[in-house]
Amino acid sequence: MALEAARLREALKRMVPQPTDYVSFDGARAWTSGMVEVEIRVGEERLLPVALPRKFFLDLLEAAEGEVRLTPEGQRLRLEAGGFQAELLTAEAFPQPLLEKAEDPTFRVGEGFLEAVKNAFSLGKKLTSHQGKVLVEAEEGRVRVVATDGYSLHLHTLEAEVFQEGAYLLPAQAEGALRALEGELTFHRAWGGKALVAVAENGRAGFPLAEGGFPSYRNALPSAPPLGEVEVERRALLQALKRALAVAHPENHPVRLRADGEGVRVEAMGEGFLPLSEELLPGRGRGEVFVNGRYLVDALEEVRKEEARILLYSGPGVPLVEVGDEGFYGLIAGLRPPKDAGSQG
Repeated sequence: MALEAARLREALKRMVPQPTDYVSFDGARAWTSGMVEVEIRVGEERLLPVALPRKFFLDLLEAAEGEVRLTPEGQRLRLEAGGFQAELLTAEAFPQPLLEKAEDPTFRVGEGFLEAVKNAFSLGKKLTSHQGKVLVEAEEGRVRVVATDGYSLHLHTLEAEVFQEGAYLLPAQAEGALRALEGELTFHRAWGGKALVAVAENGRAGFPLAEGGFPSYRNALPSAPPLGEVEVERRALLQALKRALAVAHPENHPVRLRADGEGVRVEAMGEGFLPLSEELLPGRGRGEVFVNGRYLVDALEEVRKEEARILLYSGPGVPLVEVGDEGFYGLIAGLRPPKDAGSQG
């Protein structure tokens, strides 16, 4: 049988490496089994399923162009590409105990879900106190992807077709499994609700759900009106924050954001919250807050609007900084400087 070398190569690169790093293959599909299961379609014609060393298989395909011809010969698979020939020793293909147990669908989401999950995991994996790194909540007409590291909270809300409402805790391993998929996703429960199987245009991925809990993020959402707000051009603010971070104290990267009627001031703070730099940007609003500049940059990079609107709250223990636009909401715990800090001036 013949397959497009580029298509097969890309599928093998998307596979989640397992401890043995073997991939099962039957001509039409390539799949891995283990903590997570990933299956990607690669062709139409089927062969007797076999298992192959993934990296070795991939190395042989790396320089192949056009079509590659694969011929089973007993316990070996002959590979021909151009004038190159090689044989791979095969093993028995691995079963798919999770993918084959998919139950009724729970929700269907567009391709924007994969980007939201990717961004959520970049924050959620920093949370060490819970097994669940990202929370997915399916409600009528929408899905919410929630992540926190204990200091920042990010919520992505996407339109969805929801068949069964529910909340699902994704473990860190789910990121690699979902990264292999493309396009619209339909999620199914498996193992009596203890796992999820995602079905996409190019294949499927399955993983067990995390056990334990997720921080009660709703309790952190502000319930009182904001004490202040800042409006400023988002790109200009991002650039100013990155310049401030170059000199801010490296422990918690403190930055003071202040709207005082003349514009918006961005100040880098040093040890003891003493100011090290100041930059004035066109903008409007009222109030000030001390915040970890890196956390604020991360939230602003999720915003798509040209104008950034930042709301300031007193918070139950520390100030709170709220950033967002349609589809994204970010909440950051501010910093409380020493009462006698010179920056309070």
